[in-house]
Amino acid sequence: MKYLYIQKIPLIIIYWWWNQISEEYYNNTWEKRKKAVNGKNITTEDILNQWVIPAYQKIAKQLQEAFWYENINWFTSSDIIATHVKELWKVWIPEKFSKQLELDKINLIPFVWTNIDGWELLNINADDIVEKVSEDISEKVSNIIFLTWSWGLVNKEWNIVSFLTQKKLKAILDWKHNNISVDWWMLKKLESVYELFKHWVKKTTITNLWWLKKELETVEWSGTMIVNIEEACFSKLNNFDLFQEIYEAQYKKKNWKQRTQKELEKISQDYIILSLDWTILGWYYLWEIDIDWEKWMLLENIFASKQSGGIWYVLWDQIKKNNKIFTYTQKEDFFQKLWFKKIPWKKSDTWACLFKYEKEWL
Repeated sequence: MKYLYIQKIPLIIIYWWWNQISEEYYNNTWEKRKKAVNGKNITTEDILNQWVIPAYQKIAKQLQEAFWYENINWFTSSDIIATHVKELWKVWIPEKFSKQLELDKINLIPFVWTNIDGWELLNINADDIVEKVSEDISEKVSNIIFLTWSWGLVNKEWNIVSFLTQKKLKAILDWKHNNISVDWWMLKKLESVYELFKHWVKKTTITNLWWLKKELETVEWSGTMIVNIEEACFSKLNNFDLFQEIYEAQYKKKNWKQRTQKELEKISQDYIILSLDWTILGWYYLWEIDIDWEKWMLLENIFASKQSGGIWYVLWDQIKKNNKIFTYTQKEDFFQKLWFKKIPWKKSDTWACLFKYEKEWL
């Protein structure tokens, strides 16, 4: 996320906080609020004033505190033109925005609306805002962020699912994914996400406020990213300052050994990233070395920002175009699955084993 912000790539952030409204409801009634199957509930005057508006005000305050120093295009409720859904009482559907989305800033869009007279706040379904945004500016924006109460989607073991392809998302919607199932509320949200891919959007992220703020300040990743992986491509990073920050973060985690400044400058020149419209999905670095008068490539670093989503294998498909590769690693099972052969008598200073891959072996 930080890289997107540095490059002035458009960021659209939409509040997706039905759970916050439900929390306000529970605090006042000691009952759980039931969500309609289609994701849209009747909003009465009491629900609006006692739960929807307090939840909106609480979230707005949190966002202002989190992003006060950032370059924000803050949408207020008066910036949305909407029409009334009479059967849902105080619910309205957005028709257009009276304020322009500024594509060099972070755009924050709320889930409440001020009527034409400007004296009454009304409820707008966030899913309808998503659809309207995608229709109006889809040719300009490829990344939409949904702020919710959780870190992202979880699997059956309650671990965060960090990465999904568009095809895997479709499997969830069809109830065909083996390890991920969602409730009706989230299903409605994910249907909105899937529709975005029909309007030029190439990736979306589901995360929470705390992790979003962390992403803007560091090179960490968070939440669940859903992408059209076929649109991703390989290129050189060409940003030494960002590379230096990546290196320092990975060195602290002991994922990369210490380097001199001269070595870092050389490595950064050939540092390969897999990206999708400026979102870095993974990276690797190969160092050419002579072994017995033959050219071999030393795989010095490979990293997937979304490890559980199969990015490793996308990176490997690119790396293995080189015929002769070796690496020192302690992730033995992973590299053996990639047809590397272990050379047991060769170890690094940290006792990592040497593994070699040679195309002729296959």
